[in-house]
Parts: sequence; C-alpha cells; structure tokens
Amino acid sequence: MVQIKGIGFTKVGEFWEKTFEDLLVEAISKATEDANLSFDAITVAYIPRLISPHITSTDVARVVRSILPKCRKIITIDCGTNGLIAVETAAREAGNKENVLVVGVEKLSDFKSYEQESIRMNLLGIHYRLLGIPASAVHALLLRMYMKKWNAPHENIAKLAEITHTHAAGAKHAKYRFKLPVKKILASPVLADPLRMFEFSSLSDGAAAVILSQGKTGVIINDVKIANDSLFVLNCSDDLQAKNIAEIARDIGTTDVDFVELHDESTILGVLQLEWTGISKLGEAHKLVGNGDVELGGKIPVCTFGGLKGRGDVASINALYQIAEATLQIRGEADNNQVDNAKSGLVVSLHGINLSAGLCKIVKV
Repeated sequence: MVQIKGIGFTKVGEFWEKTFEDLLVEAISKATEDANLSFDAITVAYIPRLISPHITSTDVARVVRSILPKCRKIITIDCGTNGLIAVETAAREAGNKENVLVVGVEKLSDFKSYEQESIRMNLLGIHYRLLGIPASAVHALLLRMYMKKWNAPHENIAKLAEITHTHAAGAKHAKYRFKLPVKKILASPVLADPLRMFEFSSLSDGAAAVILSQGKTGVIINDVKIANDSLFVLNCSDDLQAKNIAEIARDIGTTDVDFVELHDESTILGVLQLEWTGISKLGEAHKLVGNGDVELGGKIPVCTFGGLKGRGDVASINALYQIAEATLQIRGEADNNQVDNAKSGLVVSLHGINLSAGLCKIVKV
C-alpha cells in the first residue's frame, strides 16, 4: 500500500515578486516538514512537465537537485494537465520502499491573456488546433449541447462556479477568496456563447509537492487509474459521455466516496465529470449542482477548497493540489472547509477535454 506521507503547497496567485525557485523551495520544504523527513530522506523525485513555456523541466530538475542532494533519481514525466500520470508512476516506485517526491511549479500569470489562450489551445489536441478553435469555444459547445440534450437550465450549471467560489472563500491558499452569485456569473462577459467569463478558470502561479511512501495506515492511495481517449465535441455521442472515464470509474469504485475534487476548468466540464465518474446519472448532474447537493454539507461535496475555478488553475500541478486537499480532508485538517467524517475522496484530473484522464481514490486506513 502507498501512503501519502507528506504534502506541501504554496498559495495560488500571481507572484510577480517571486521566482519559480522560491515557489519550489516553499512547497518542498512544507512537504518534508509535514512528512517529518529530512531532505536527504527523499530518494526519488518525479516532476510533471511544465505548461509554462518560459521554464523548462531541466530548470526545475536543477532546483530540485540543489534542494535534495541525496536524491538518486529525478525524472520528468510528460503529463500535460493530467498530473495523476506522474502520481501513478511515483506510487509504483513508492511501493519499493522509497520516499518518492512528486513536485511541480507553474508561473502562468507572467503571460498576457492572448498568450494564455494560445497555451490552452495547445492543450486541446490536434483536432481543435487544426481547426483553430479556442479552448473557450470548445467548452461553450459542450455547454450548449448539454443544455439542449437534457433541457438543463444554464443557472444550474453556472451554480457550480458559485459553489466553488464559496468554498474558496474559506481556503487560505485559494486565489479567489470571495463569493460569486449565479446572477453575477451569468451577467459576466461572454467568452463564447453561451459560456460566460466567470464560468472559466484562470491560469495562475503556484507550486505543490506530495511525498509517497510504503505504508499500511494513515491516508492511503487506494488506486490510481489512467485512461486515454478524446471527446471531440464536433463528432461525439448524443449523451456526451466519456467511456474511458466511465470504465476506470467502475474499476476504481466511485459510488462510496465522501467528496470529489473535480478538474473544473469550466462549469460544464465539472458537471460532466460528475456523470462520467458515475457520481450522477446521465443528464442529472446539473440538478445535483442546482439543488446545492455538491456544497460543503451536501450529499457529495465537490472542489472543497475551490477547485480550478476558485483556488486557481495551475495546469500541470492541479492534481498535486487536489491530492493535498483530499489528504487534508481525510486527516480532518481542512478547517473551515472540512467535510464531515471524510474517509474517502476521489480526485479527477484531465488533459485537454479528455485526451488523458486520471482518477485517484484516497482513503483513510
């Protein structure tokens, strides 16, 4: 069994005054302190390849090596924005009695809005890039198709952003610590009809680290599964389902979890994940959100620290933040954001719309 021995992360935000080295040192120091380990005790490190184009993985590896001089192996993993690929690989290594660090950093606020849009387009996949479709337009198409298919009110779907911002308001490390009512969300500028600006995540800066070790008690990674596919919105099934995610969700067992950390790059993508993972029936997730069942204190809380929308979107390391947040929940250390009696949680990570998907079930033993 693989134990989550230590976690560490910076606040998510726009850190003009800090270098990526500063952020890395903070995250790694917090993780080793949390694990009660010295820097010398870390024997293997995995780094998700950065999305930030001005920082290379070689730069990050150099800093990690300077912090962890006894680390015998530092490996960069090409994950895109599905950081669970690195976690899954690291978990196998941790099973061999190693103290394995998974650490990453992003500095995406250094780029202007049109540059960030270009970064997002590069993450979508070849189909969309060839057609020149921006990321916001792809999410807007999903939103329009879902509303039409299931006769879903836009208010129900937009409410996910209201809920995640409410959760972020209580999270000290979140970027957007303020509440955002549905009326204000739907009144925000149109990115691509019908998707509104406040329904879409914002690329941000941050660093996060997770230390994995062999262990039989504490917070345990019950299972990690990765699936590759592509949901091409111009040629997809009527029910907008991602069969690859549904299959690994059945394998991993998602119906008994106490909370879910979604990859909510947009409101509609978050809603769809509730159906893809089997948390909700087809066409019913918007009702689950609209009724407030995914709020803290609800039937199945989601994005308990704000998710990508409220906490901030840190691209390649979203999954590391999600695992750290799930660990806090299961330890009972989530303060204002605590899920009552949380014993198991699900982390969902995506690259693009669904080029690569990962699910990680975390439990208390």
